[in-house]
Amino acid sequence: MFSLLAVVVPLGIAAAVTPTLIALQLLVVAGSVRWRSRSLAVVVANAVAFGIVIALVTFGLAKLPDAGTGGGGGIDAAIRIGAGVVLGLSSIWFFLPHPAMAERVRESLESRQAHASIWVFFALAFYFGITDLSSFIVLLPALHDITASAIAIEEKAVVWAVVLFLALQATMLPPLVRLAGGQRVVPGLKRSYGWVMRNQFPIVGVVCAVVGVFLLVTGIVRLG
Repeated sequence: MFSLLAVVVPLGIAAAVTPTLIALQLLVVAGSVRWRSRSLAVVVANAVAFGIVIALVTFGLAKLPDAGTGGGGGIDAAIRIGAGVVLGLSSIWFFLPHPAMAERVRESLESRQAHASIWVFFALAFYFGITDLSSFIVLLPALHDITASAIAIEEKAVVWAVVLFLALQATMLPPLVRLAGGQRVVPGLKRSYGWVMRNQFPIVGVVCAVVGVFLLVTGIVRLG
């Protein structure tokens, strides 16, 4: 189980880098209006969205011929190489400037900050989570490693839960920082929100490029 964790944990961490969800949660926790209930709604929505997709993908991967065999082989390599190529090509688009799209996202978030109910924030977080294709592509090889592993089902469940937990850190960490630091960390949270909003596309581009190269190389190695 620990060997499997060592392989999938980096991908779980990379999947957490979702700028729209990070920005939404930073905006919420840096505010003064019901930030606790709103941030909880964001975390729950993120967990529901990611949980649904990850569960469905895991169920599908468990039907592959290599499920429970210990991994390796052509299917394993194909998934890694395919995900690596898709992420690498996607990074090109994310590195291109998208000022109009970035501004629409910023306006959509900030226009709701003062008066929206917690259900609006739940809906936004769920939408951002369920449509986060780049994170799900990053997680695909990790989930396949879990289903292909020959360890006991109980241990697979633990690893699966760890991966999901790591992928949710985009929305879990900001409220923990606010709770631990109190009002004095709010200026820093606001600056962080501004930086994430200004760099949301390059951030995803870097993650896609780095993880794409990693998956492509490891896929080729496993193919050999």
